Amino acid sequence: MKYKQLKKLNVEILNKLLVDYIEYKQATGVKYDSEYKSIKYFIKYCKSIYKDSTIDENAIFEWINSFLNTSLKTKCNYIGALRGFAVYLYSLGYIQFNIPNVRTPRSTAFMPYIFNDAELNKIWEIVDNIKEYKHFPNLNKCIPVFFRLLYSSGLRVTEALSIVKKDIDFEKNVILLKKTKLSKERYIPLSKSMSKILKKYVDMLNVSSSDYIFYFVKGTKLTRDDIYRRFKMALKSAQIHYKGKLNGPRVHDFRHTFSVKSMDCMVDSGVDIYVSLPILSAYLGHTNVKSTEKYIRMTKERMHIVTESMESVLNNILPEVKTYEEI
Repeated sequence: MKYKQLKKLNVEILNKLLVDYIEYKQATGVKYDSEYKSIKYFIKYCKSIYKDSTIDENAIFEWINSFLNTSLKTKCNYIGALRGFAVYLYSLGYIQFNIPNVRTPRSTAFMPYIFNDAELNKIWEIVDNIKEYKHFPNLNKCIPVFFRLLYSSGLRVTEALSIVKKDIDFEKNVILLKKTKLSKERYIPLSKSMSKILKKYVDMLNVSSSDYIFYFVKGTKLTRDDIYRRFKMALKSAQIHYKGKLNGPRVHDFRHTFSVKSMDCMVDSGVDIYVSLPILSAYLGHTNVKSTEKYIRMTKERMHIVTESMESVLNNILPEVKTYEEI
């Protein structure tokens, strides 16, 4: 039996092969941004270890095991990205990498944090009173609008950060989202109040139609880390306790709160829950209804409505139990 003769792999060609691989993946409709960063991280490691020599088939295995203070989840993310890249290289006739088998149990303890009206009002009060900073002239104007947009529209942080001026149609009160999680463009309608707030903010900015509207310093794109830092500061000032990674509150919980309140509004207006859930799913940009289910949680405000409606029915169904004295 004749075995396939595999080509050796040098550091110099890795970057070129990565560019080809990313183009191939993106042509199939996959964004592949985080995976690209993971593979670049691995290539940096190879350059420091192998330099001008041939890359060893155990390179990925040794790289993953070199992390001392990295979580299993992060290692799994690295391995997932590199496994695809390794298969691609092998299909081109290069060496077959040994891939470590690292598995981490999927946490099922996650619970979205749903802001109540009192907490939201505290947050709005805090962000509306952010002081002006000389080095960040737009910070105090940007954050109040950004947080309100997340809450009122259910946008992901990255979707909101990617909005440029020409994406907003104030005549129709809609925003065209182009950079989404699944790379599928979709329109987001704005409430009249949010449209008014956003228009006032955008009109104040001295930016071109292709410029991002959210920034602290003009010409410098805002990052997720910038938003998270301001969010944590707002929580602390509003005395809203952070309950941990699985319980929040997180910035993403604006999206969860939007989902719950939107569902409540539809049900209150008489829309059947089996009809409202697919509507909400499409609005949020989910691929299926199952992805939306985790966003919906029973709020305290709605609990009494459910219990009262149940009592009216159950009183005529469940049998009465005699008291001890009657037995």
